[in-house]
Amino acid sequence: MKYVIWVIEDDDSEALYTGPVASSDADYLAKVIPLLEPISNAEYRSGLAAILSTAARFSYILLGDDIVWCIEWSPGFIVVKFTPDGQILGAAIRALNPCFGGREATDEELDAFDEDNNPHYNLIFDPWDAQFEEDYRESGNFQRANEEELARYQSALKPVSDLEALDEASFEQCKANICEWAGKGLVILP
Repeated sequence: MKYVIWVIEDDDSEALYTGPVASSDADYLAKVIPLLEPISNAEYRSGLAAILSTAARFSYILLGDDIVWCIEWSPGFIVVKFTPDGQILGAAIRALNPCFGGREATDEELDAFDEDNNPHYNLIFDPWDAQFEEDYRESGNFQRANEEELARYQSALKPVSDLEALDEASFEQCKANICEWAGKGLVILP
């Protein structure tokens, strides 16, 4: 399991880099993957595709031949898996941070929340930080992807990249559809 990021090199070219996912975060994601449910191309285009027009589009993980996309989106954490055969699977997970998305946390929830043990945050912002900051790439052991990793990345995303582009008029409706789909979200603790 490796993070996948695109880095702008000194010559302004883009290069794919990969870096290891911390074992505790990988263990958490391994609990989520079996809960993913199929999402049709139409459902994807009428909701999640809108995220590609936002900053939330950067947190990808190479998992075997598949790509897992981790998204922070109110009301929580969304995980989407793309496979080379065109399957799209996803789940909405309630944010571990009990105040995320405007929720009102109880005293018990606030007491139980461990800000330093938040795999949602790590799975999204560890690759985000590494994408934009060389120091994070170095400390996170990110390396330029090899040809095989690049091929697996491209193969997993090809079917979804072949879908018709989202028109701008649909963007707000898609965002509303994401929130409706995500609802309360599943609760999965680390």
